Amino acid sequence: MNASERDRQVVRVSAAILVANILVAAGKLIYGTALGSIAIRADGFHSLLDGINNVVIIVAMSVAGRPADDDHPYGHRKFEVLASLGIGALFAVLIYRTATDAFLALDAPPRTLSSDAYAVVLVTLVINITVAAVEHVLGRRLRSDLLIADARHTLSDVFVSLTVLAGVVLNRRGVPAADALSALVVVLVIAWVGYGVVRQAIAGLADEVGVPPEELSATAASVAGVRAVSRVRSRQYGGEIKIDVVITVDGAISVAEAHTIADAVEAAIEQRWAHASDVVVHVEPA
Repeated sequence: MNASERDRQVVRVSAAILVANILVAAGKLIYGTALGSIAIRADGFHSLLDGINNVVIIVAMSVAGRPADDDHPYGHRKFEVLASLGIGALFAVLIYRTATDAFLALDAPPRTLSSDAYAVVLVTLVINITVAAVEHVLGRRLRSDLLIADARHTLSDVFVSLTVLAGVVLNRRGVPAADALSALVVVLVIAWVGYGVVRQAIAGLADEVGVPPEELSATAASVAGVRAVSRVRSRQYGGEIKIDVVITVDGAISVAEAHTIADAVEAAIEQRWAHASDVVVHVEPA
């Protein structure tokens, strides 16, 4: 699959999930407000953020998918990583909003939720599990950092909904503060997932190693004609890997023969790592 087709599929997946997230968020916000549940309402804001994430993905992919140009000779893939970092910033906003609402609810008069809260949480829980699973599988298949990051965020909705369900159960059994307390637990879950999203984005921006150096070196050294591998480097972002390798060959062979060996090394690396989009092999004489 070429990069442009991959980008189109990522956009299609994001658009479909956007619709699901908006429907789930609307249900939680409407019923959470009607039932007076701060936890369900906070969960609704969380799902709404999922929808915002999908919009970010669609916009980012329209930029990241552009071909290289004079101003961006290496392409625009890092815009996808920047969008993932933007998702992390949205997590911070959600954490602040949810924590504020929860503390305000603790000071409010106690209130027992109606039994309808069970249905709201259970239905949205099933939807969240389905969306997270599908998005994660497609994200791995398309090698999209954005889809994987958003799938983790959507997966956090599952744990959030379980926490909210526990709060509803305890509230109905005589612990009025359980609703607000479960909202605070939601804050911790969101913070942990947000950390993972930001960590992955920073790794891409900082050119963190894309493949194990020892495996890369062994692959290059396995090619006939390679005397030694003196340096290997790799970086990964936007679902692609960039690789640089320096090999040593017999100094007595012709330039054409050395070039053939370099091509063989490049082919071996691309066969070993199918998502290696740019492999540069530098040849030095023994």
